[in-house]
Amino acid sequence: MPRLDAVRRVPPKDFLAAVRAVTWLRQLFAQPKAVAPQSAKEWNSRYHLLEEFLWCSIKWSGTYSILNKQADLAALERVLERLLPESSWKLYRADVLDLRRKGYPQSFPAGPTSRGPRKGGKKTSEQTERMRAAVAYVKTVSDRPYADLANFWNESTEHNRAIYQPDEIVGRLRKGKLLERRQEIGEGLLKFWKVIYYENLWAVFPGPWPLSSELLEVYQRRWPTGERRPEPA
Repeated sequence: MPRLDAVRRVPPKDFLAAVRAVTWLRQLFAQPKAVAPQSAKEWNSRYHLLEEFLWCSIKWSGTYSILNKQADLAALERVLERLLPESSWKLYRADVLDLRRKGYPQSFPAGPTSRGPRKGGKKTSEQTERMRAAVAYVKTVSDRPYADLANFWNESTEHNRAIYQPDEIVGRLRKGKLLERRQEIGEGLLKFWKVIYYENLWAVFPGPWPLSSELLEVYQRRWPTGERRPEPA
């Protein structure tokens, strides 16, 4: 799966260089000797997919750049001023000025509150997120979700011994940020993993992305025509 949490750690200059590189690679489809023994169509399709993935990644990175919006807008103004005559980009400048008068994007005061997240913090593991989703589901059919979930997992293991205890699950899910412990988060994770289990792989990223050979084989076997599988109820 794409490592969405790593998007924010890619320097902008690396994104720009990667897009330039992929653009060049894609253009090689016009040189049969360079891409042989692959066909021009196969080569173009492969690097078109990679190009779309990188552009979507750049757009996705904007989700994490709240503190950089002012600097991003200033960069946009500089670029447009250099590339376009004033008559071509004055409407865009007017939009930016109007937004600033209305207080967009939000400004943050200098000091500790304007700093980004502390580095070195431990990210919530996928196992913990799956556990939150499991608890959210069991709560819909049980009044004792932690005990029933522990019993189910223990019965499902190959070894005839208890591995999970209800208190261990409770303790694990009490860790982390307060926002991550809300019931709505577990319900959202449950819906997310249901979509994945139904093999709607495109739900994990806002655009196409290169599949590993294993995922590609599964996807082509189950959905040979590329149709979208209906989401679970």
